[in-house]
Amino acid sequence: MLNDFLWNFLDLQVRPLEIFCDSCGGQNKNYTMFRFLHYIVHNTHRLDYVKVTFPIRGHSYMKPYMRLINSHQRAEIPSDWVEIFRSARAKPSPFDVVEIDQSYFRAWTNFFNTKTDYLKKCPFRSRPIRELEIHQEHHRLIYYRESYNGACESAIVEGEETKRKGPVLLQNKCVLPPYSYSGLIPITAKKFKHIDLKRFCGDKAKQFFDNLPKN
Repeated sequence: MLNDFLWNFLDLQVRPLEIFCDSCGGQNKNYTMFRFLHYIVHNTHRLDYVKVTFPIRGHSYMKPYMRLINSHQRAEIPSDWVEIFRSARAKPSPFDVVEIDQSYFRAWTNFFNTKTDYLKKCPFRSRPIRELEIHQEHHRLIYYRESYNGACESAIVEGEETKRKGPVLLQNKCVLPPYSYSGLIPITAKKFKHIDLKRFCGDKAKQFFDNLPKN
């Protein structure tokens, strides 16, 4: 999603990027994300500088998190949630819900491990860091610190330039990994039996569950 935002929504004249991310390894605080941001700066040259700040808590208090879903609203299939999220706030405006498809999900981890010279293991502990920076001037380094002030440490995350893999990219060009998957992911027959409760759902939901592929 961040890749789509950088190329399709953010003005190309914007060169620095400073963002807040949840301090959660399962979301954005992981080595794949670190390498992606480094790749955007040093391989695609889409940005000149990136700074990521991680709040102390595991999950930040973003506006969507502050809204409680009306327990009386009915959501039986994934698309039902779109309208629920959109109508969860009226002022100052409804939430802008971006519907995504499989084209947003790409195999970035495998791409960095096999098609580039990035180190396969993060050279620093990611859990305690509070800020991370990537500078155009230092193409092999990521800067980080475990507090919100003081000096940064640095770590090499990419091999030497003479040994780099992959094509040489023109500015603002990006080589994308293949899609993570195509089509609906089949579920096991055992799990498929667990959705027998669809008899309590509406006709649209019944059709959705009946069309799910299964092994």
